[in-house]
Amino acid sequence: VNDGLIYSATFTSDNNYIFNVKVNKEIGFDLWQARATIVAPSAINVSLVNGKFRPVANLNGSINVNVGSSTKTDLSFKGITFQGLVIQTVSPYFQIGPTSYTDKQLMANFPIAINSLGISAMGQRQNRAYKFFWAYGVRVGRLIRN
Repeated sequence: VNDGLIYSATFTSDNNYIFNVKVNKEIGFDLWQARATIVAPSAINVSLVNGKFRPVANLNGSINVNVGSSTKTDLSFKGITFQGLVIQTVSPYFQIGPTSYTDKQLMANFPIAINSLGISAMGQRQNRAYKFFWAYGVRVGRLIRN
C-alpha cells in the first residue's frame, strides 16, 4: 500500500478471475511533454470471464502540458482535470466524463482562454480513431495603466 496502490484478486472454481488495482493516494508521472497525476477513485480491472479477457481502466486526475524548449515555453496548459476517463477493449472503447482547467493557460507567453476541451470518436466501430480537440481564443493587446 506504500506506493499508493491497493491490489486485490478473485479466482473462481470455473476458471474466471478478476484482478483489481485501485489508487488510494495521488500518483504522478511524466507523459511525453506533460506531467500527469492520477487520483482516487481511479482503478484498473482485469478480468477473464467465460474465456474472454476484459481489461478496463477508469481514471481520474489532472495533466499539465508544457511544450517548448528548456529556455522557452510555446504552449502551457496547467491544471487540466478529468473524471471518468474509461479505456477498455469492448465498445465503447473510450469514454470521458467532465473535463476542466483550473490554472492560467499560455501560448507563446500570451494568455489564452479555452472555450471547449474534449474528445470525439471518428470512423466505424472496428476502425475507430479518437480526436482530441480544444477551441481557444487569444486576446492580444497592451495593458494601459494610469
